[in-house]
Amino acid sequence: FIISSYALYSYTGSSLAFDSKVSKKVTTKVNVVNGTVGAFADRIMTNNTIKEEIPNFKIGEPPTSGSNTGSGLYKTEDDQGESYYFRGAVENNYVKFAEMLWRIVRINGDGTIRLILNDKIDTGSKFNNYTAQNDVHAGKYTGYTYDNTNNCTRDNPCEVTYNNGEFSNEKFGGTNSDIKTTLETWYKGNLKDENEKVAQGYFCNDTSSPNYAYNPSSTYVAYGAMERVGTQSQPSLECPEPKDQNGNIRPYGGIYKTKIGLITADEMNMAGLSWNQPYADETNYLYHKYVWWSLSPRFSNTSTSMFDGSYANIGSNYIASRTDAVVPVINLKADVQVTGEGTSTNPYKIVGTENINTKEGDYKQEQTFKVYENEGYIYEKVTCTNGTNASYDKNTKTLTIKNQTKDTECRVIFNETLKHGIIANNTIKDQTPDFSKGEPAEDGSTTTGSGIYKAEDDQGTSYYFRGDRNELNNNVEFAGKKWKILRINGDETIRLILSEKIETDSKFNNYTYSGRAQHDKVGFTIGNTKHQCTHDNPCEVIYNNSEFFNEEFGGQNSDIKTVLENWYKENLKDVNEKIAQGCFCNDVSYGSGNEDVTTSGYLYYGAYDRVVNQKKPSLECPDPKDKNGSIREYGGIYKTKIGLITADELNMAGLPQKTEQNIAKTNYLHHDDYWWWSLSPGSSHDHAYVFGSAHGAIGYYSYTYATTAVLPVINLSANILISTGNGSESDPFIIK
Repeated sequence: FIISSYALYSYTGSSLAFDSKVSKKVTTKVNVVNGTVGAFADRIMTNNTIKEEIPNFKIGEPPTSGSNTGSGLYKTEDDQGESYYFRGAVENNYVKFAEMLWRIVRINGDGTIRLILNDKIDTGSKFNNYTAQNDVHAGKYTGYTYDNTNNCTRDNPCEVTYNNGEFSNEKFGGTNSDIKTTLETWYKGNLKDENEKVAQGYFCNDTSSPNYAYNPSSTYVAYGAMERVGTQSQPSLECPEPKDQNGNIRPYGGIYKTKIGLITADEMNMAGLSWNQPYADETNYLYHKYVWWSLSPRFSNTSTSMFDGSYANIGSNYIASRTDAVVPVINLKADVQVTGEGTSTNPYKIVGTENINTKEGDYKQEQTFKVYENEGYIYEKVTCTNGTNASYDKNTKTLTIKNQTKDTECRVIFNETLKHGIIANNTIKDQTPDFSKGEPAEDGSTTTGSGIYKAEDDQGTSYYFRGDRNELNNNVEFAGKKWKILRINGDETIRLILSEKIETDSKFNNYTYSGRAQHDKVGFTIGNTKHQCTHDNPCEVIYNNSEFFNEEFGGQNSDIKTVLENWYKENLKDVNEKIAQGCFCNDVSYGSGNEDVTTSGYLYYGAYDRVVNQKKPSLECPDPKDKNGSIREYGGIYKTKIGLITADELNMAGLPQKTEQNIAKTNYLHHDDYWWWSLSPGSSHDHAYVFGSAHGAIGYYSYTYATTAVLPVINLSANILISTGNGSESDPFIIK
């Protein structure tokens, strides 16, 4: 992976203008760095006339007799936007991909391209195997997954990730259907080498109930596609929530975001297969001489009924436990480019730099080009020769060139995001490490190995670094200083920790010993009088200019907070716009012990329970609640520009508890010659203790009034760009 490399794509167009003296020809050339000029969808749109009318979906296209609205490319809406679907006897929707022939079903609303294999795969499959034909709970077997612990809704679709050759669905639980296993096994065997070109597409396993009561009984359930396709002949590409007739979300089926699936009954209907006669004839592009599964349930009672493709029509008599043919569906990414015309003899083929498009227009006429960034890159600028005016609309992906009077070359530049560079230059692991041991261990052994691991934080899925600095590319040069990447946060901001301590050693919080419990001295702020720092209402600390950090929640700054903010103003004020308001966890939630502040009551905090007792660190920050559930007026959840690492983050990075097996000195957070503060309280009684790091391990017995080193932590904005580097110690990422 070379950050500075780029692919070059060009349009070369010419046009004529006439005046009283001379005709003039103008050439336009568009070069794109880290992107493409034009994409698959553009070529499809260019090669077809868009039909505006709504077809008669009761009749097949083309019907065995008579006429309908005609074959071609139609438009409608899906859940992502405007979609264009093929219908009927089309002969220009062939695609050669992964050495197999596919047909284009539609351009999705997000610009991805939905393909269906032109023939069945080798293995026929049951949709879901079950033996009890009189099972009153048979409805769940219409699910692509069933017994889901989290529901598959539009706001939170069930995402099935594909990493390192394996599919995983740990986010929503559930049991895989037989058909899902068949499809994923086939994908791993046939498309793994082309995985980067396949999008995480949306698939609709519609287990919603219709608006009407269709012969309701204690066991009978009708599903949404039965109303749309089977009764109303009004198919839709918008997928309903998997709600029953009472509005409750079903724990089976719904909306999935994954690499492979099946066509829906709605898509078959829109493609020209009808549920009632007259059926389509054999020239319909979905015609097959066998019966094949769709993803759409029809109904269930003590068994199940699924819609399917049956020769040139939509069938509906097959129960989920019967064996039927399987025709996979995938979605190609929006930025893929192609050659070819889409015919059976000259199908579209996915290509790279050899793809050059041309277009013509009149002299001085406004010209537009569709320009797409490569995945992991964002728009920076466009420049043109001869003073030609050009602009780029990031939302519509449109480059507009105006009033061109001379031969002109325009250059559109996309730059790589730091997140993309991180993922591209490191190995992502799916396992959960053994947090009781260091990584790598002092004896040279490993637990689950060095790399990037993933876990949930309060914003989403986070990717964190763990282990040996020699195996990790997590080095950044920013603001003239060297940093280590701790993790990609769930909101896609990037968390950095300074590679070396700042000049000033600091107390966490100074106090005078009184023999009484000093619980609040572990707070990043103390006495938060206006509002407490909770998950729903974090204490926001705003940096307005080079002089002040302001907060509106009251409270007294800890010594460590003042030290960090002073250092920020002296060292990072000129790059403030590139630093995000990150979430920092000063976790003072109750772990165990005595809450009494009138004595030397011994109180343990949440991080102590997770890191020391359970060996299960977490990136999710609890609310600062005491034993009785009341919110404390110190510590909690902060949203600010600068903070410290947590004990959980130290543990996840490969540092074990001090009493456990120590790490080798090659761990990327190992500092052998000093202690340094974390933001995580350990315990408090007549003294207050905060976790820190000492000689390659986590210590939890630092008095807050002790003088200890400080390693600042910041969060770079999600759209931060790389100018060069691969993240290694010798070639760190340089932030643009």
